[in-house]
Order: sequence, then structure tokens, then C-alpha cells
Amino acid sequence: MTLVLLTLLCATEGEVVTQLEEPAREYADGSVSILGSASLGVGLFSAPQAGSAFSTVTLFGGIAVRWVSKLGLTFEPRLGIDALLATGGAGLYAVFAVRAGLGVGWAFRLTPRLALTPMLAYEAQLVGGGVSGGLNGLMNTGALELPLTVFFSRNGFVEVYLRGGVSTLLGSLVPTFAAGYRFGMVW
Repeated sequence: MTLVLLTLLCATEGEVVTQLEEPAREYADGSVSILGSASLGVGLFSAPQAGSAFSTVTLFGGIAVRWVSKLGLTFEPRLGIDALLATGGAGLYAVFAVRAGLGVGWAFRLTPRLALTPMLAYEAQLVGGGVSGGLNGLMNTGALELPLTVFFSRNGFVEVYLRGGVSTLLGSLVPTFAAGYRFGMVW
């Protein structure tokens, strides 16, 4: 009986140590993560070629690799696919895009299981499609991102983020906003 109680006590002590892990500190003090993302964005833009202003709703999906240095400096190359629905006086446009970009920022530990990684991001998107007419070209986006990383295990996390910036499309400079989430794994 004593042996069983000692075994249970040792097992309990091991669980306490596991609960005291600080994955956010390990992440912010130097790590490599892979992230998968999905988000919903809204925007307004004017298309001189179509003679109209558009409101847009965009679904984003992507993958990224995030490298955090020992000092917290963060680099995040990313690739993605987007679907954009634009409506305006000139018609309806269903557009698809492929994108590549880079985010640069700083990782901060807030609590043992929360980290904040504000970033400046740039993405180039090759846009194509349309229903009422063609809407094709290169779109450039610069944005400030504010991701909050919540660790649910030593290596696994979910990240919710807000993003705001500007995009160029068809000769217009337009504001863009997005909110989304990413699932990730620290290696």
C-alpha cells in the first residue's frame, strides 16, 4: 500500500511540473513554428477601369514558418490562397488570388501560456477572375498585425489576430482590415 501511495505521489509531482511549463517563454526566447491560417477580411476599393467603387469580403487561407530569435526578433515568410467577392456599381466580381509575403516583428511573453507578436507584414498577390468583367493584376498589401498566441500544450497553440493596413489594386490605394486565427506548432 505504501508503494502504491508513493507511486501516486511521484506521478502527481510530475504532473505539477508539467503544469508549470512556460511555453510562451520558450516561444519568445527563440523558436521555429509552422502555422496554418484562415481569416475573414473586409475592404473598400475604387477601380478606375470599371468606373466604380467596390466593397469586398475576402476569405484568406495560408501557411507560414515563423522564426523567433533568442532576443525575440521574428521573421515569418508566408504563402497563401485567397477568395475575394467584390460588389459595386459595375457588377459582381468573384476573384481568386495567390500570395507570398513576409512578416517582421517582435515576440513578447505575457503569461506562461500567452504571447504577443506584433508584426509589420508585406504581401504580393496575383489576382484574377471576375463575373461582370475581368479583375486581374498584382495587388500589394502592407499591414500591421497584432497576433495573440495562446498555448494549449507545450508545442501547440492557437493564435487570434487583427490586421489593418493598405492595399493597392488597379491603381487605387485602399484600406484593408482582417481578423482571423492560426493554428501552430513550435518545433
